[in-house]
Amino acid sequence: MPATTYVPGDALYRGDEIGIRDPRVVTVAGYGAVELEYGPVGLTSNCSVAVDAGPEISFLVTYSDSSQESSASTVDSRPERCAQASRAAAMVIATAGARD
Repeated sequence: MPATTYVPGDALYRGDEIGIRDPRVVTVAGYGAVELEYGPVGLTSNCSVAVDAGPEISFLVTYSDSSQESSASTVDSRPERCAQASRAAAMVIATAGARD
């Protein structure tokens, strides 16, 4: 499934049904991607990045802060959470490229 299925207007978009909020088209390591949050408003501490890996294939990396309390290492903002998810996705791409 292409990453664009996470963008409203795509024929396969089902984000409203599963609680996707504010998807944004981005790139990760030169690949097309969509970053998004999902879950209940106000209770979300995650960011997912769906990255196109081929014409009909994408992979999803989610950064989720599961800590129960605030600390110096807690990631509080969407840009920070999405940056963490994008870094992890870039590592997946680099690892996959090294295996070719």
